[in-house]
Amino acid sequence: MVRKDFVMEYLKMLERVIRESAVYREFLVKLPSPFNNVDFVLLLVFLLGVLVILKVVDLARMRFRHKRLMKRQEEARAQSEADRLLREEEARVQQGKLAAFLQYMQMQARPKEYAGDAPEQRKGLGGRLFRIGSTHSANDFEILMEEAKKNDDE
Repeated sequence: MVRKDFVMEYLKMLERVIRESAVYREFLVKLPSPFNNVDFVLLLVFLLGVLVILKVVDLARMRFRHKRLMKRQEEARAQSEADRLLREEEARVQQGKLAAFLQYMQMQARPKEYAGDAPEQRKGLGGRLFRIGSTHSANDFEILMEEAKKNDDE
């Protein structure tokens, strides 16, 4: 019962404050029937207060969500950049390996061609018909490496 009395006293105090306010005496009294009623104005003020509170809470939640989304996007950008750098490094390593292989293959052919001996006209993968950069399969590469190892042993 104490709470009910307290609420009623609070409402009566608000009604008295609204009745005695200059805005009510000079402006609201001149309005049509429902808008010049103190209780109706009190209800409107209460509803507007609730709407303002809800809007403030909603804005706070949206800012929090926006910050969280921006953080996730920044993390995704950082991860994407790290992946791109890793792919570039892997491509450089592969290019280095390819360059080393091409240099190795060129060095394998030089001693025989420039040693003053007549070069043999060999046909096939290890011979003159094989061009670096041509399209051969992985099996051709393996055969070529075996031939290079045999030439090293000789």
